[in-house]
Order: sequence, then C-alpha cells, then structure tokens
Amino acid sequence: MVAFPLSCVLKTESFRDGYALSVKRLLGKKKPELEAEGWTDAVHHCKVEFDAMQNPTLVLSYGMNGGSSLRVTPEDAVTVILKKCKAVAEMHLKKPVTHCVLLVSNYSFQASRSALRSCAERAGLTVDSFVRESTAVGMGFGIAEEEHSILASKDLILVVDWGGAGLDLTLMHRKGNDFAVLGQGESSMLGGDSVDEVLCEYVQSRFRQDNNQELLNPASKFYRRRLGQLLRRCREAKEGVREHEGFSISLESPSHEEYALQLAPDAFARVIRGCVQCVEESVLALLQKCGKRVKDVRHVLLAGGSSNLQTLQHSLNRLFPDRVHVSESPQSLPVEGVALAYLRHVAGSELSNTLDIDLACSVNGRMDVHLKSGTRLPTHCVKYYRIPPSEDTASIAIYRHVQAAWIKEGVVFVPSSLRNEEVASVVLLDIRVTSDSTVIYQLMDTSTMTPVGEELRLFY
Repeated sequence: MVAFPLSCVLKTESFRDGYALSVKRLLGKKKPELEAEGWTDAVHHCKVEFDAMQNPTLVLSYGMNGGSSLRVTPEDAVTVILKKCKAVAEMHLKKPVTHCVLLVSNYSFQASRSALRSCAERAGLTVDSFVRESTAVGMGFGIAEEEHSILASKDLILVVDWGGAGLDLTLMHRKGNDFAVLGQGESSMLGGDSVDEVLCEYVQSRFRQDNNQELLNPASKFYRRRLGQLLRRCREAKEGVREHEGFSISLESPSHEEYALQLAPDAFARVIRGCVQCVEESVLALLQKCGKRVKDVRHVLLAGGSSNLQTLQHSLNRLFPDRVHVSESPQSLPVEGVALAYLRHVAGSELSNTLDIDLACSVNGRMDVHLKSGTRLPTHCVKYYRIPPSEDTASIAIYRHVQAAWIKEGVVFVPSSLRNEEVASVVLLDIRVTSDSTVIYQLMDTSTMTPVGEELRLFY
C-alpha cells in the first residue's frame, strides 16, 4: 500500500506553458457550488469552462502565443497524476502497487471523494481509506516523538497546514496510545495561491506607479495567459524569500524592456500581512470553537509549502512562543505522517475523530438534522421516518450543511417491500459513522432487523 498526496498541479508534457494549478478545487464540484465558495478561475492560471450540466473543464493554452489549446476535465487531470504516482511507486518498490491511502484536505467532502475514488480506479488503484492531511501530520508527530518523550498524553497539538490550494487546521491530542481530534477548520480560498495573487496585484500596482502604464492589458487576447505567467513568476519569487533575502522579481514590460522589483524582507512581510492575519484569525476561531485557549496548546506543527514563509512563522511564534515546530520538508509531512499512522493502526492504535459538518435527512420536504458538527466518532444512531402512501418511488434525501445552505449529498430509496400504498409506513434508517468519517445509511426491516435494499456510503 502506498500513500499519495493529491497533487495540485497538472502539466501538459512537451507543451510550453500549458499548465493548470489547484485542480483539486474543482474535483467533484459544479459551478453553483464553486461560486458559493467565492471561486474564480484565476487561481488555476487557465480558463475554466462549464458544460450544460455545470461540470468544469480546464482549457490549457500552449504553443506559440498560446495558439493551441487542450481541454481537460479535473477527473482526467487527477487520473494522470495518480497514474504517475503509481508508476513512480512501482519503480521504487519493484513490484505492482494496487492499493493506496489518499490524503485529502479538510474541505474535501462526498462529491470530491467519490470523484477521487473513481479517478483512482481508472488509474488501477483501490482506495483503502481517505486521511485528512493535517490529521496525518499530527499523528505522525505524535508517533515519531513518542520515543523522545516530547509529547505527553493530553498535550494539545495544533496543525497548521498551509498549502497552495487552501488552509487546513486540526486540533488534536494523544489519548494513551490513540489520538483524538477535537476540531478542524479549513478554507479552500486561503492558500498559497492567495499570497501569489496579492503579490501579483502588488507588482502590477508598483509597475503602474513607476511607469505610468499597465503591466497587463485586460483587453488583450493574451491577458489570461500573461496573467498566469506573472502569477507563476510571483510564486517562484515568493518561494525564494528567506530570512535575510527579500522578494525579487524580474519581468519583461509591454515595451519589451526589463522591469525589476525588489522588496526587503520587512516590506515583503507587510505586503502579505493580510493573508497571514487571516491564518491567525482562523487559528483563533478554531480554538474558540473547541473551547480552548492559546496557552492550552503545547505544540504547533507547520505543514504545507506556504508554511516556509518567515512571516507566518514569526506570527505564530508570537502567538505560541517556543511551541512552533518547523520542518525542513513541510510538503512531505502528511505522507510521512500517514505512513507512521497506518503502521501504528495495524498495531492497534486508533484515531478518535469528530464530525465537522451537520447532516440532515429530508422526507416530504421536512428537514431532520440527524448528525451535528462536533459529534465524536465512531458513532451510531437510528432514525424512524414516516413515508406517506404512494405508488411512486419513495426516498430519503441526505443533505450537508455548508455556509448557511443545504447541499444534497445522496438519496436512500425506500423499496416497495417497506411501503404501503394505502396508509403511511414507518421505516427505520440505521446510520453508522466510522472513525474515518464514512457515513453509512441502511434501511432495516423493523420486524426482523435485517438490512433491506442497498446501503448508501458518504465520505467526509
């Protein structure tokens, strides 16, 4: 078994400048849901189109002046990535790889995970489980530091996973040989890409001030392509910022002259301060949600590529003095963590998790919340629902609560054997939630307490 992080980058090999970023933001989502999250296609560095069913497609431009294009669905992109991961793993292991554990973000819900599972199958892989990246980091730290006695039982661990596509937060602690997740937070619109966009806007503003003209012309047919190139250059310059080395970028102006911009470390910190402050606020909001204080946290783990930013490290060090752990390779922490966690799980360790969302059943237009955010996992409950007499197909719809709206996740169909065409029927819905946040719905025969019909599985 191999653990794979879901890469955010797809490159069209042999095609110059044909690439897309943050593919996983689109996976399993339709246009209305993306727009509700405040999404724009600028983060992908390429054009995104939608079909009649509101499903997204990436349009990659390449060749001289972007004269050629390639249309790729997010599912195709992720399948390519997983095939590549599988090939690399088999090359190193020198044997076939058929099973995997997929690392996902905190904001990866049912539709995204179902799409991911389908992509893995197309790549020749069976998904044994999904593990949240920030949770894997915390478990890996707890297991690795066990022999050094750094981590005591009940010590609170805060994981700040700031990657390119979003921010994931997890608050957890050791519980004997096991781990308990107290709460999680996330923002799919506050990632390293957000810093790139801020820097891109700043560079354009400075160029406008210095040259009294625009660096990019929105009316140009090459605008989107050149904006993507500028974002890429800003990202590369950002990744080169160090403690005593500021932000430095060199560009070609519209008049084909070189334009260079340099920022000292303190000036760079001021430019991206807004993004870092949002991370701080998200951390404090999670602590408040879990009823904890800053001083209660014993260890703060930084993961994700953007955690290399000195501005973030200094900010969290002010909040949590002498408690921030910085890795030399923060991008690999989730994979290392899930590998250790899987080995420990085989040895008998378990993860006590919490549900991060509200789930409800809808019958005849009436919404019944059956699982609430904060519920400790694993858990089990049963619900009885009254099904009116009908010759038509009866069903129970499952909804997830997101940003003050209910999104339909799936349907449990009530078979005719449980319905009465003349009077209302009462059906029993058995609901089980595993420790990895898989929710299983199964109708039961109330007289024999045996399963009836197909079960519905939702992955959170």
